[in-house]
Amino acid sequence: MPVSLKPHSGPSTARQRGVNVDEMVSLFYDAILAPELWAESVRQLAACFGNAVTSLTCFRGGAGESLTGASDPDSFRLYNEYYGALDPHAARLPRDAPVGLLGVAEELVRPAELERTPYYNEFMKPLNMYYGVGGVLRSDENGTEILSLFRARSQGPFSLDEQRVLGLLCGHLRRARTVYYRIQALTEQSGLLRGSLDALRSAVVICDERGRIMVANTVAAEELKGGALLSIAAGGLLAPAAPHLRQRFLSSMRRASAGEPGCIAVPRAWPLPPLILNCAPLPHRGPVKRILVIWEPSRLAQTEEVQPATLCTALGITPSEARVALLITSGCRTNTVAERLKVQPNTVRVHLKRVFAKTGTTGRADLARLILSVTASLRILRTGP
Repeated sequence: MPVSLKPHSGPSTARQRGVNVDEMVSLFYDAILAPELWAESVRQLAACFGNAVTSLTCFRGGAGESLTGASDPDSFRLYNEYYGALDPHAARLPRDAPVGLLGVAEELVRPAELERTPYYNEFMKPLNMYYGVGGVLRSDENGTEILSLFRARSQGPFSLDEQRVLGLLCGHLRRARTVYYRIQALTEQSGLLRGSLDALRSAVVICDERGRIMVANTVAAEELKGGALLSIAAGGLLAPAAPHLRQRFLSSMRRASAGEPGCIAVPRAWPLPPLILNCAPLPHRGPVKRILVIWEPSRLAQTEEVQPATLCTALGITPSEARVALLITSGCRTNTVAERLKVQPNTVRVHLKRVFAKTGTTGRADLARLILSVTASLRILRTGP
């Protein structure tokens, strides 16, 4: 029956049964950050065990899929496209096979039974595969990942000594693959996070508690390039460009790192309201605290891109009044608005007075803030790349 082998705890394991264990283990861990080395590690294992046909295979739903193999790539392509579904070992492998289990293939499928299958006669036999041994590296909802080695009938079954050495190697390979998959998952999560942040019209930065930038979405990166209101200080620190505001910002960051959200106001030129830097703590598990900093872009809102009909619905004003309001918000003077709309300046004043009355605003700056708030709310999500 298959047996679970514990890691070897005896003398130096530099060489076991002719296998340079240290070199193999080093190759496994190198492959974590250089995935192309997984195929090389499988090839090296094949050479260590008598040029066995070696592969990393994932079994799910009674079928196998080779993740990487050391033999002819065309053979493993055929396995994935056709023979993996006929693999009797996949059908016999227990779904709850424990990680760390090591056993010989003949105990899953007896040789006499195997020799009667199309899988053996059409796939294994041409590749000179007969005796096999394998170890369970991973078993979860994604399937059971196995390191398998098969060799010719003339070479005989894998001995207990060979299984012991393979068990030692599988322990390291299992740990290396676990770290590899965790890094993949974190990379995928990071990509999803960046994609989500880049979809926002707001500028979003994630900093550590000192203010060092860890992640910045596209809008924030564009804002920081200009450096008019915010900049990247020495050491990659996020900081207001105005020196007298930096201490206030650091105080807000310290409060956020202690779990208390805060904000500071950075003055901007009329008609834009102050830029509000909102700082809030993010959940974390490690020793590094993370702070979320979010603000609306400092560039002048392009209100002329907003359709007057949209503003009419939002504020309850007429199309003519909306056109005046949009131009006023863009910073145009009364005469400039009159010239662009081809009306008299007095007409502009009348429209503007009605807009004030309908919106409850008390002046141009107040109206500008209202319209900028409306246009910003309409652009929370990007509409294009």
